[in-house]
Amino acid sequence: MNEPSDRGDMIVIDDVELLTRYLNEQLDAERVAIVRRRLQEDRAFQDWAAPLVLAFRLPADSDTRPRPPGEIEKHWDRFTKAAGFVHQRRAARKRRLWIVAIAIAALGLGAFLMRGRIRDAWADRRDFALVSDKPGHFILPDSTSVELGPNSRLRIRKKSTDPDFYAVKLDGTARFLVRRWLTTGGTMKPHVLNVILPAGMLLAFSADFSVATHGDTADIAVFRRDRSLPGASADPNPDFVMLTSNDFRLRQISIGEDERGRVRKGAPAERFLPPEPLTLAPLDPPLSEHAPATAPQHGDTIMLRDSIRVFLDPGAKVQEDPSSTDKVVIVTLTGSARFRMRPFALRENMMPVFDNTLRVHTRASVVASVGADFQVRALGDTTAVEVLDRHLVATIGGRAVPLMERVLLFAPDTSLTEPQMLHSGEHARVVRGQLVSSP
Repeated sequence: MNEPSDRGDMIVIDDVELLTRYLNEQLDAERVAIVRRRLQEDRAFQDWAAPLVLAFRLPADSDTRPRPPGEIEKHWDRFTKAAGFVHQRRAARKRRLWIVAIAIAALGLGAFLMRGRIRDAWADRRDFALVSDKPGHFILPDSTSVELGPNSRLRIRKKSTDPDFYAVKLDGTARFLVRRWLTTGGTMKPHVLNVILPAGMLLAFSADFSVATHGDTADIAVFRRDRSLPGASADPNPDFVMLTSNDFRLRQISIGEDERGRVRKGAPAERFLPPEPLTLAPLDPPLSEHAPATAPQHGDTIMLRDSIRVFLDPGAKVQEDPSSTDKVVIVTLTGSARFRMRPFALRENMMPVFDNTLRVHTRASVVASVGADFQVRALGDTTAVEVLDRHLVATIGGRAVPLMERVLLFAPDTSLTEPQMLHSGEHARVVRGQLVSSP
């Protein structure tokens, strides 16, 4: 009963497949000719096929509105990740491995670059115990009295190799009183306190001193101990501490009572002496029209190698050069300062005694001496030098012979100007690279 209907549906399906294949150019030449003839001659087939032909001739959405480059790949990549394709699982595993490797490399590189700090932090935690990180008065196991300042921390070494040698670490400010006690036999008991600083270390045998650290710099002041305390009168020797820099361990300096010192990173330890009055004759003529006619007021006093005393004028600065040796002290001067060296002397065999050779660098000149008392004033491209007369006398063959002190003055370009030797009471200057002698 339904047989004619089913046959008609099959004909329609065949026509749809035939027309679709024709429009997709999938038919051979013979069938293409048949479809074209039907589209031209068969009115019913033409009306039936018109919508499908029109649909195929309309431009695709991708042709009228092209998508951004890579959008299809992005959606495909998102789909394959959500579906768990094998290549996506491999890529995810590889990414995780790379992230772990990069993290390990970054941690390893950081640990390698910071190995010094990590080692010091571990050694500090392992070897030192906290005394206090709050201000107050404390007594260390060796009877050293400590007055800890605010925002400071004091730690002590847990194990000491010697019962009379104690080491502490200080961050901040503190005042220490180290005393040597009488033993049963009436002798002074040896005792050493080692204060470890950020840029150096300090050794105290018997002293009243303060330490203030800030960054890589530590300032030390030694006070005159109160000898009215019980047992102090039995130790009349002056107090002092030994100071050295981590970068210049062989250059130790002693800081006595009423003296100050400083140690900082990249420089040798420094010692500042208490001010003492000076009578400095002004240079004539002065360095410039605006220079004062009288000597400037005296500022800080520092000591170089225990043989050269430096009197700094206000605002002046002396910095020792790292290229200094045990025999030659090289400093850079900014401003004005007086350098008083130990006098030149002769041994019994008439050989000269040289404590140190001093070389002073300014912006405009170089001043050198093996033993003299001289003033250097540096102002811009002008440097003035005056050798002071200490009226020294040397005894040679039982006769007193006046001893002239000498200072050598160099201009920056020695190929153009010969250096000038200045004797006691003489002065000269370098102006814009030229030596100018003064009568």
